[in-house]
Amino acid sequence: MTKTELFWSADGSREKPFRTWLARRREDGFLLNCYRTGSKPGDYAAYLLHRASCAVFIGNNPRTGKNWTNKRFCKVCSLDADALQPHAKTKGGRVRHCALCM
Repeated sequence: MTKTELFWSADGSREKPFRTWLARRREDGFLLNCYRTGSKPGDYAAYLLHRASCAVFIGNNPRTGKNWTNKRFCKVCSLDADALQPHAKTKGGRVRHCALCM
C-alpha cells in the first residue's frame, strides 16, 4: 500500500514540510483537504481530493492569510489518489474531487 502523510499542527510547525512536499510532488502527488474535528492528530474529516498541482494551493491560504495547515485544517498526502480513498472512508465517507484539478 502507498504511504500517506498527515500534515497538521495547531502552531503551524508542519506548514513548511507540507509546502516542501507540495513543491516536490507537483507532478505526481495528491492530497485530501481535511477539516479538524478535535484536538488529536487523528481527529479530522476528509472532504475534498486535490492534485498537488492544484492552483488552490499556490501562495498563501486566502482564509488565514498564510498557513494551509492550521488549527482548522490538515492535509493528508500521497502519491496515489486511490490510497487516499480508503483512508478518507475511515474519516467520514466518500470524498468529493476538486472541480479545478481532478
